[in-house]
Amino acid sequence: KERGPGPQPPKGWRWFNHQGVAEGASSKTSSKDRSSEVMSYTGDEAELPKDSLGIALVPGNPGIPHFYCPFGEQLHKALLAEGVGPVAIYTVGYPNFSTTAAAKTEAQGVAPIDDEASIISEVLDELAAQHGRGLVLLGHSIGAWMVLQHLLRKNRHGDDHGQK
Repeated sequence: KERGPGPQPPKGWRWFNHQGVAEGASSKTSSKDRSSEVMSYTGDEAELPKDSLGIALVPGNPGIPHFYCPFGEQLHKALLAEGVGPVAIYTVGYPNFSTTAAAKTEAQGVAPIDDEASIISEVLDELAAQHGRGLVLLGHSIGAWMVLQHLLRKNRHGDDHGQK
């Protein structure tokens, strides 16, 4: 998908957009067609093997993934230095604060936080499925609450998808 206006991914990072439909979205503000920006970093590796480890950073407000890229690069470097590899680092943006979809968010209205958490949970499921060694979840500030909601949802459904 082509990126709209907004900051471009830092060098070495890839961008993708997760199109989400929140489970049980409120009737007042539908989350249909909301998206979450995700940035990924694998260092020099273009494609990771299936037995790789994923680490997802869910930021605090305002939920813009670009802010966490420098930290993600340092974390990647430290993990490789410790022999933990191959590894992919992800930063997951919030649907309400997408850097490329401000006009769309304005037109749709702000999604309730539970809808945002549901969409982010979908993203985390998608990422977990790509890594045979699991997906480590890190949350900062309200991002920790988002991660907790995801884990509670997985626990209710009896499914952890290798997430730690």
